[in-house]
Parts: sequence; structure tokens; C-alpha cells
Amino acid sequence: MVFQLAEELNAEGLVRHMSASLVSTQDIAAISFTVNGVTRTDGMDFYDASTGVFRFQLDREVRSGAQLRVEATDAGGRTMSAEIGELQPPISWITVDHRTVENTAAVRASVTRLDGSIDPSVTESTVEREGGGSTFAPVTNGVAEATVTLNDGENVFRLTAEVDGQTFTSDPVTITKWTHPLEAFVLTPVVTSGDLSFQITLDGAGNLPAGADIAWSPDEVLSTVHATAWSSSGTTASGTLPGAGELYVDITASLDGEVIERQRVALLAESAAGPVRAMAWEENAAWVKKAVVYEIFALQFGPRSSGTVSNPSQRLRQITANLDYIADMGFNTIWFMPIMRNLNGMTPV
Repeated sequence: MVFQLAEELNAEGLVRHMSASLVSTQDIAAISFTVNGVTRTDGMDFYDASTGVFRFQLDREVRSGAQLRVEATDAGGRTMSAEIGELQPPISWITVDHRTVENTAAVRASVTRLDGSIDPSVTESTVEREGGGSTFAPVTNGVAEATVTLNDGENVFRLTAEVDGQTFTSDPVTITKWTHPLEAFVLTPVVTSGDLSFQITLDGAGNLPAGADIAWSPDEVLSTVHATAWSSSGTTASGTLPGAGELYVDITASLDGEVIERQRVALLAESAAGPVRAMAWEENAAWVKKAVVYEIFALQFGPRSSGTVSNPSQRLRQITANLDYIADMGFNTIWFMPIMRNLNGMTPV
């Protein structure tokens, strides 16, 4: 059998050697090996029969993750093989599909020969935008880097470079520029007649995609007063407070049934005569004074700390199943430690 097939990295993180252990009840008679699609048949020159170790120093470094394969035949004609990695195209993106609120994005791609090795003579490449436009991308030690300007919505890029006298083009990478919530929703409460009547206007809602639906929902639980004559339509909502207090309103923008933005505005009337104004971020809401806080680190919640980065398990479902238990202990507020989406495609929690 062939086992412990491995890539050995140098200080730059590139593969300089490949090695494997070969075990058979009969002498090994022939060895062939493949480096990123290029096959050689002189493997016996790199095999130590006394230790059973095959170790080959690559003529040229290749990037980690490239396809490495060893096939050996013993004196009895039996063949065994093992393979790691994947066949790497000459150009492949290091940058993954993602979205951002920034106006620019740094993109990186690997540029190699057909056998996966680095060609130091390749120093130039071009990032081409689908729909027109290009950006020069210098190549250093097999890595192309550039900063591209993003338009609103999806931006699709391909990288083109000349390697070994041939022009290659990568698969596409998509970077989506979306509108930051604070840019999409600039909430401006407007006081009418200086009394307890109010109007909320979404200045900046024009940044939302065409066809987006906006929904308004007063929070009946945390608000200390509830609006009368409440009405909402499109980018505006209005109502009247019955007296001093706080009103919280949730605003949701949806497109084709999927929520794309959320916002909340807190309104405050400091006296029974008004006016109504928006609470500042640094002001303490009334519910905070009565909050008994239970902090949760979602990844490690519960008596069995089974969550890991690679396998987070159903953490949030386990938390919701224990809400009554948390409430019975006297807590009325949950403070979550940060929960973030992982670009590497973690299982949803």
C-alpha cells in the first residue's frame, strides 16, 4: 500500500518535496508519480528500499494543494496508488466570492505553469471586469494582486495572464457591493406642530434595489408608550404618542421575500406635551434599567460544549430550546457575543 503521501512546504509556503511510504510483501519494481497533471516514470530513482520511503525534490516549487499522485508496482505485478490535492489550473482565484460595503476590493489569484510550479518570469496580469474595464495586476512569486473599483450590485472579474507562451483566463469571481444599513436608512423623525405627533421619513431609501418592499412594525414589548393613529406607507410612517415615553419601531426591507436590510428607530417624548424626537445612540433606553442580562457565547453554549469552528452544530436551536430555563432563572435579557458569517462556508448554526 501507499500511505502518508504528503506535500512538504518550504519557508515561502510552497511545495518543494513530495513523499510517501510504500509497503508490500514483495519488492517494489516500478514507481511513477504525478505533479499537478504532469507524470514521471523514474520514481525508483527516489525510492529507498531499506526504509520504504519515496521522496522526490520537485524541479520547481508548486503551490500547496496541487495534485500529487504516486503509483507503485511490486514484483508480483500488483499496483497501488494514492493521491492528494486537486489539479490546479494555471490561474485560480485566492479571493472567494463575497459581498462588501466598501467601494473597492483587493483581489488575489495564483498564477503558475501547467505543472503547478511558479514561473518567476511572469510579472504581469490583468483583471478584467465583466461588462468592460480592466485593472493591471502585478504578479510576485506566483501571486497576482490588484485593487478593483466596485459598482453597486454584483461585480464579476476574471484574471488573464500569459504563462509558457499561452494566454490563460481564470474562472469568474463575484464581489457584490451592497449598501451599508446606515447608508440605506437615514432615519429623520419629523415633529409636527411641536406636540406629540410625529412622522418618520427614510431618507436614503433610494439606495435600495428596485422592487424592494418596506415594512414598519412598532415594538409592542419594549416600547413604554404605544402610538395612536399609527400609519405607514412606503418610506414614511406617522402617529401620535399618548404622552411621555419611548416608542421603538422596526423597519425591514425585503426583496423577493428575502430580508435585505433591517433598521430600528427609537422615538422619545420627554414630556406629556412633546415634542417627539429620535433617541441618540448614547442614551439609555428605559428597558435597560430593568434588564437582567444573561450572556451567551453561541459556539460553546450548553452543558456539552460540542461546537467547533468547523462543526458549530445547531447552537441557536439549542439556545431557543432553553429560553424558558433562562427566564426561570430570572433573566429577561440575552446578550450574545458576536455571531458572524464565515466566508469559508460554515454550516449555519
